[in-house]
Order: sequence, then structure tokens, then C-alpha cells
Amino acid sequence: MLPRGFGPGNSHPVGLGFRLPSKEVPVYRNPRSFWWYGAGGSHVGIDLDARLSLSYVMNKMSSGILGDRRSEDLIQAVYDSL
Repeated sequence: MLPRGFGPGNSHPVGLGFRLPSKEVPVYRNPRSFWWYGAGGSHVGIDLDARLSLSYVMNKMSSGILGDRRSEDLIQAVYDSL
């Protein structure tokens, strides 16, 4: 695992092609989780402790590449439903 990120001063743990949990970017609630954002707001994530996998692909791309409010809201709704 090497810390790296998208730009100066932005480092985040990455392992085997997925981002890993960190205090700076609390995407998933449990430490045994990993995830990745894709272009336009798509998202894939796995939380082993919650026995949860989630993916989101949109039919209208956003301009960002580091997450999207739509996928973040979906992740929060899924955890709230558990």
C-alpha cells in the first residue's frame, strides 16, 4: 500500500487499485472497506464488515472525477437501511 492521490498535498491510501479507508475521506463506515470513484460520478465499493457491495452508474455524467453527490447520497441511504 502506497499513499498517493490526485494532486499536490492530496494523498490517500490506495491498495490493489482501490482506495482504502481514511479519516480524511470517510466514504464507508467500516475499516475493512475499499472503493473507487469513476469518471462522471460512477462508484464501486465493498464493505466486508457490513457484508455490502454497491455500485452506481449514472445515465447523466457530472463534470467531476472524485465523487458525486448522487453516489454519496446513495451510499448513505444504503447504510441507513441496514
